[in-house]
Amino acid sequence: YVIAVKAGRKDINSLKDLEGKTVSASSGSNISYYLENYNKDTAAVPVKIAYGSLDEETLIKGLEEGRYDAFFTETKRLTETRRAYGNRVEGVGGTLLPGYTYYIFRKGDEQLRDAVDKALQTLRSNGTLSKYSSKWFDRDYSGILPDLTP
Repeated sequence: YVIAVKAGRKDINSLKDLEGKTVSASSGSNISYYLENYNKDTAAVPVKIAYGSLDEETLIKGLEEGRYDAFFTETKRLTETRRAYGNRVEGVGGTLLPGYTYYIFRKGDEQLRDAVDKALQTLRSNGTLSKYSSKWFDRDYSGILPDLTP
């Protein structure tokens, strides 16, 4: 995840910069949980959490109108949002919360699990995963994957 802010905003570049500012987050989400714990354990001035489940257009409009200072989004989703909404929002702070996708296999289906792990490892080692990551997400995320070696 990254911090998403109104394009051109320069005063927010890190989680610390969100202290005292308003961040939109869905109730019960990983982000709201993370911010609640940040407020409890770290923040000198609490981050104001505006709870709600808003669509991207409403979030972006909220940034532009000053209702929110930021929201968190998956890095890959930010790329799609910028394409769809004309770069009205940008990501700052680097990757704050790494997210991984895990495949769930039926118990006892180790053969399929091992085949998928092997295919992913091959795609990673021959550069294909890097190429597609860069093409579809404007950044290479293949290097932050956990080791898939059994």
